[in-house]
Amino acid sequence: MEGLITALGPTISIEIVRPGAKAGSSTPSTDVEIGNASLINLVNPAVPLRTLRIDLDDGSVLAADAVAGDAQSGKITFRALAAATTPSTRGVLMDLSRLAGVVPDPSRIIPLASLPIASQKPADGRLGSAPAHAMPDAGAPLAAADSLLPGPMTVEWAIPAGASSIVGYAQMDDRSFAWGDCTVVVVIARAGAPERELAKSRLNAASPSLTISSDLGAIKPGDVLRIRTEPGQRGPIQDRVVLRRMLLLTGPGSN
Repeated sequence: MEGLITALGPTISIEIVRPGAKAGSSTPSTDVEIGNASLINLVNPAVPLRTLRIDLDDGSVLAADAVAGDAQSGKITFRALAAATTPSTRGVLMDLSRLAGVVPDPSRIIPLASLPIASQKPADGRLGSAPAHAMPDAGAPLAAADSLLPGPMTVEWAIPAGASSIVGYAQMDDRSFAWGDCTVVVVIARAGAPERELAKSRLNAASPSLTISSDLGAIKPGDVLRIRTEPGQRGPIQDRVVLRRMLLLTGPGSN
């Protein structure tokens, strides 16, 4: 079906384009239950979501005006934004286990994997190293896909204006537990000034994860987020690090 979607919620309303229809002529809407749709392709430009965002375990992302959970019954209830102007529309009820994430103001979230890598270089003496890269995942909660640093290296990202803090994890790649042993260092770098350390830890099979949660402090134009992986006692073998669910958060007044 092709046409103008006038409502997108538990029920989809679409004005189907009829061959030979005159411009401006009235087109009746066709209603389709959301469960009967396998794909909805919207052609309008994407804009930042500035209302309550709900992420489900199947990769669905919904805008809502209210959400409530009941731990005793294991249920969550929310009302899709498309239905908010229709008081007679009931909220959506589903198992709480389906919930992957809730964000009151998604305009404040910037997934690190959505930013281009400004620069990267392998550790000294390493030739032919694979490059660091984002790992696309349409179903990642909050669109926070992972990024892979496949060996000892230094990777930099330009810090967006308004960013005030960073959260996420650096983890040893699941295939690297046998020999992987490295140190991860997360810093803010500024030309002509010493690095400012945000987090640092040794990663190996015994301690495979580093939690990163830090204020960025006063950021100036040209400042970069620099993440460095340094080989440990076993050398660079299997020193593969995954940046998981890494998010930059902007301040309340920055957008």
